[in-house]
Amino acid sequence: MLRDDLFSISFLKKMDYYGEYDKMRFRISKDGDELKAEVYPGPYNLAHTPKDKVETRSFAFSDEGYEEVKKWLEEELASRDWGSAQLPL
Repeated sequence: MLRDDLFSISFLKKMDYYGEYDKMRFRISKDGDELKAEVYPGPYNLAHTPKDKVETRSFAFSDEGYEEVKKWLEEELASRDWGSAQLPL
């Protein structure tokens, strides 16, 4: 899902990373000394998605934490049918 040749933990020192994969949307951000990962259904952006529809996890801001974020995103992608989770327009 996340390509190491295009995205790395050093990117997160400067800005948040937003993405979408198979109808699952996500944001990865630096939150103090942690990585914060959030997944949510589309079609709206994170600011317009109801908070009860957003799943959040925190990880260490390290290479190991980055690997854990990638694993968690893969697990979240496989855990539900994101197409049916889409919010109504």
